[in-house]
Amino acid sequence: LFAVGMGITMLSFSTAMMILGFGIVAGLAAAPLVTLPWMLMLEAYRGRRQEFAFFALNASLVVGTFLWPLVGGLLATQINWRLAFLPQALLALVILLLVREMPEMKKERAATLDWPGVLVLLFGLIAILWGLSLGSEYGWWMALESPRIFGHLIKMVFGLSIVPFLLLVGIILLGIFGFHKLRDRTGGNQRATF
Repeated sequence: LFAVGMGITMLSFSTAMMILGFGIVAGLAAAPLVTLPWMLMLEAYRGRRQEFAFFALNASLVVGTFLWPLVGGLLATQINWRLAFLPQALLALVILLLVREMPEMKKERAATLDWPGVLVLLFGLIAILWGLSLGSEYGWWMALESPRIFGHLIKMVFGLSIVPFLLLVGIILLGIFGFHKLRDRTGGNQRATF
């Protein structure tokens, strides 16, 4: 999925297509890449093999962090910006081939995904990040200018900026999410539900 997202980004002919490829498809595919490799190594390897696996993962993170800005920047400035996404797509395909060599692991009962909880958390984070990103443009407290949504000018009450409203909505949604997760945990409910 990550390779597909990078492919869509490379072939994008509009901003919307680039957002779809890089921001949505690749973004959703990259989210599990933060913790999944660590969990796979904990389950798949033991002893010295596990130590080597963790060393290899850490080394790849360090090398990628230092090397990728140079390679991507060189490709983007000297050849074509689209090529800056090609190594990521190719690397994702190589990783897909390497994962086929992973040892078999016991499959445990999968927990059901808490879709309402995911959506509340997602919209809460979006509201907070969106509010923070608009602060310098629209004002942190009092409105420097009014935002436009779908071409319509939105006037906020009392001359306030949209930023505190977005931050408040985000905090409320995160509070609702946290409250229900805490209630599920303290109530002894083992099922991951909102």
